[in-house]
Amino acid sequence: ILTLGSSIVLELSGGPAPWLTAKSGYTESLQCPDEGCSSKLVPHKHSNSVPHHNFRVSCHLLGVQSGLVVVGNRASQDNPFPAMESLSVAVRCDVPGILDLTHTLPSPPPECPLSDEVSLMVGSNVKTVYSVKTSDLLSFDNSSSLLFQFSSSDSEM
Repeated sequence: ILTLGSSIVLELSGGPAPWLTAKSGYTESLQCPDEGCSSKLVPHKHSNSVPHHNFRVSCHLLGVQSGLVVVGNRASQDNPFPAMESLSVAVRCDVPGILDLTHTLPSPPPECPLSDEVSLMVGSNVKTVYSVKTSDLLSFDNSSSLLFQFSSSDSEM
């Protein structure tokens, strides 16, 4: 699940390996038939064991987009019976429904000199971690296209 405008590297493994004597005939692609998503092959080294295929998939329209991964070898003089495999993948592009913010305090937390309460002071080492979910509580795999702007109704802050 991706937010509109974001992308993720989809890592797959398996399928036919490049033919040793005809590596130029090897193909790996992720085809998105509509404008809802796009893909780009991410360069990687082929290992001698299980083939790996990495694609950067980007989300352009809301909804579930389908794609087809095709991996294999084209026919050649050295490889008259090539192997080709395909796999259907789905990418869901959605809008955030829930934003959870969690603050982690430094250890030990600073004490407020005026009371026994823990206070957060400007400049203290507080980290804010966010989690973005759809309205049906599914977590996003990438929400990097979101821009957060925080404000306070308290003019004294």
